[in-house]
Amino acid sequence: MHDESLGQAIVLYLFDNDDMYRRHFVPTEQYMRQNPRKYSRVQELVDNVCMKFAKENNMPYTMITPEVKKQVAIDVYKEMIEDENHRSRT
Repeated sequence: MHDESLGQAIVLYLFDNDDMYRRHFVPTEQYMRQNPRKYSRVQELVDNVCMKFAKENNMPYTMITPEVKKQVAIDVYKEMIEDENHRSRT
């Protein structure tokens, strides 16, 4: 898998897996609303998602490079911001 497609697959895994979304993304999103400058929480979420993704797909965790993790963190953070912007409009 290329880095870009791997990153997209990890993001899709987070949002398509009900357990990951409910138990990991939602609490992190709520925490980020109260502490928007604490980026380490998003990185922790990404690390957890990457580890579970690697385990479920029988691939070595080291195959997920720091660049891929950074891109996934950016995508997840953007999703949180878009969700917050959508909530503020309604």
